[in-house]
Amino acid sequence: MFGIDWFLGLVPQWVPWVIIGIGVTLFVLVQFTQRFIPIFYRIPVVIAVELLSLVLFAGGFYVDGRQAVLVNAKAEIEKAISDQKDITNQVTADLQKSLDEEKNKHDTIIKLVPKYITKEDDSKCIIPQSFVKLHNYAAKDSVPESTTRAYGIATGIELITGK
Repeated sequence: MFGIDWFLGLVPQWVPWVIIGIGVTLFVLVQFTQRFIPIFYRIPVVIAVELLSLVLFAGGFYVDGRQAVLVNAKAEIEKAISDQKDITNQVTADLQKSLDEEKNKHDTIIKLVPKYITKEDDSKCIIPQSFVKLHNYAAKDSVPESTTRAYGIATGIELITGK
C-alpha cells in the first residue's frame, strides 16, 4: 500500500530539483576546495563527496522522472473517471428516454381501451358455447367429459350481466 510511488506522490514537484541543485553545488564545491585538503585526506574525502554528489544528482533526476510518470498516471485516472461519468450520464439519459417512451405507450393504450363495457360493446362480443362450458367446469373444479362437443355456437349471454 505504501510503496515508492505513494511516497513520491506526496513529495512536491520542486523537491527533485532542489536535490539536483544540492548535488551539483556539492560537486562544484569539492572541485574548488580539494586543493586546500591535505593529500592524505583528499582521496577518501573527495571520492566520498563526489560519490555523494553524483548520487544526489542522479537521484534527483530519478525522483523527477518517477513524479512525471505519476502525473501522467493521475491525468489518465482523471480522464477515465471523466469518461465513466460521461458514460453513466449517457446511460441514464437513454434509460430515462426509454422509460418516457414506455410511459407514452402505456398512456396511449389506456386512452384507447374503454374503462367500462357498454351495451353496444357487449353486442359486438360473441361468447361461444365451448367457452361457457369450460368456464362452468372450471368453476366447479371438475374436468369436462372428453366425449362432449361444443361447437362455436353463440350462447346469447351478455358480458355485462353475465346472464
